[in-house]
Amino acid sequence: MRKNFLSLIITLLISAELIAQNISNVSEEESKQIKLVNINFNTDNKINNNKILNDNTPPITNILPISPWQTQDFDITFYDSDAESGIQKAYYQVIEYDGIDWGANAKKGFLGDNFDAPSINNRWNIITGNWTQQNGYLTHTDSTVYKSYINTYLNQELSNRYLYEFEIRILGNNKTDKRFGFYFFSSDSLLENGGNGYFIWFRLETNKLEFYKVTNDTFTKTYEVSCTINLNQWYNIKVIHDRIAGKIWVYVGNILKGAWQDPQPYATGGKYISLRTGSCAAQFNQIKAYRSRYDNATYTIGVGNDITKDLRYESINDSTVAGKIKSIVQDNADNLSNIAVCDVYVDYTPPISPSYVWDGIDYDLDTISTYPITTKWGQAQDPNSGIHHYEVCLGRYPGDNSIINWTNVGLNNNFAFNPPNLTYDSIYYISVKTINNAGLNTITSSDGFVFTNPFPIIIDFSASDTLLPLSNATVHFFQLCQNVNSYIWDFGDGIGSLEPNPIHTYTAPGYYTVKLIGCNMQNECDSLIKTNFIHVYDNVGIYNYDQQKVYIYPNPAKNIINIISEQDIKEILLCDIQGHVVISTTNSNSLDVTNISNGIYQCIVKIDNKIITKLVIIDK
Repeated sequence: MRKNFLSLIITLLISAELIAQNISNVSEEESKQIKLVNINFNTDNKINNNKILNDNTPPITNILPISPWQTQDFDITFYDSDAESGIQKAYYQVIEYDGIDWGANAKKGFLGDNFDAPSINNRWNIITGNWTQQNGYLTHTDSTVYKSYINTYLNQELSNRYLYEFEIRILGNNKTDKRFGFYFFSSDSLLENGGNGYFIWFRLETNKLEFYKVTNDTFTKTYEVSCTINLNQWYNIKVIHDRIAGKIWVYVGNILKGAWQDPQPYATGGKYISLRTGSCAAQFNQIKAYRSRYDNATYTIGVGNDITKDLRYESINDSTVAGKIKSIVQDNADNLSNIAVCDVYVDYTPPISPSYVWDGIDYDLDTISTYPITTKWGQAQDPNSGIHHYEVCLGRYPGDNSIINWTNVGLNNNFAFNPPNLTYDSIYYISVKTINNAGLNTITSSDGFVFTNPFPIIIDFSASDTLLPLSNATVHFFQLCQNVNSYIWDFGDGIGSLEPNPIHTYTAPGYYTVKLIGCNMQNECDSLIKTNFIHVYDNVGIYNYDQQKVYIYPNPAKNIINIISEQDIKEILLCDIQGHVVISTTNSNSLDVTNISNGIYQCIVKIDNKIITKLVIIDK
């Protein structure tokens, strides 16, 4: 427990720079070391000795693995360690690929350019000099230009520290007056020296690394150290700037070359960075900007097509990353770790749905009456993560899976269902879910089909005659059914039959409604009722028209039929040619036919026990 407590005290003292070496100005000639206190406590808990220890071991940083595809904001966890002097500061970067060029969201404080696009990205502003981009290099080609520079916007106020990294090669045969520099935390992009800010210069001829502060666009050299840069050789340069403490570190190949601290630093106003050359041709291989972070911490990375997000672009295919997250740490001895990299595949767009889903395998059916229920659909598309698989289901409305649950069919685009018994004459829908490799999905449904009985019950019947005299009222009924093998007749007079084509004799005058029920082998039934289908009249009382002196007029008629008789009229009926009564009246001498269709009808007049019939024509 005492050991852990002492370690904590040491770390806090180092962080507060109470026992660390004063390195406001450090050159590469000075031995790189920090004062670590080797503390031994006596019984009074007092320090009795200290010892200077060298720390030449780089710290370690790792990024914990993430899921293969990101569809929205996600967390990234950094794991950092240093066994000797401890972690001083950790940094991270998020870069993105738009399908042509690597970059970063400068508004979020990140910068990234590999210079591998066909031309210079429009994020850069060429101020002076001849700048081109080809073969993966940003090149300044004219060594006669005394001062050339190119700059870009970068928000440098989101974190306390920023780490800038670039790679450069100076071309030529001699070092005379050749130099290059890097401007950072500049407040202005148009002024020659960036308004307010800082820059460093490497002078090849004098083998010097120079530190500058710029105030109101006037620069002042604040510090210099020896640093040798050879011609035609690649160098990795890292610059760390603490905008709060005002400290600047410069590394060449991860070796600290010098550091300087501004006693009155600019804490705000950092908007631009600039690459500069003087009297030389130079090639830049890449440039990156990292933000500081807490060590051993988890950060949320924003994903989406929005300026506020870190990763705004999707992977251009299922094998190309959309972004990278990088990590680097600095220990209290100013050693830098290697760079940890995490590739990120991004797809935040659901797949493009199939253009059709058929109820049927060869074409789209509106009705289906047999099993299995087949379906076919078009090919879905996903330009980012690709299609992983399809799922299909069957339900009572689009997207419903209540009949057959979602079933994974791989990459096939057809399927056959064998559902439980479906209800005849009901509508069902087939739905297809397209799932991409990122787990996003779209659902497309068919236009629905009606499940019909392949052998529908059809009920119909006819009779040998429907208008019969009571003296000969025998009718032969004929079934005209389909898919029926049993019959139940109801002749309307309390008598029935189970025969397919029965013969029945009526014993009283009147109108009879006939009903037929038909059933199939599965005991499924249907029925048909014909109201007043049979008319039996008492022919014994029918008199001759002339003898009875019954007159019907007008004939043809339009609205009213009048009937004149010497005797009282009990009932008047108007029947169509099938014998169906279409209208009737009692105790009246007229009949209103206003709503009766044109045609030939039989007018039946009942007088006492007598029936008189006559054909009439309705013609409006």
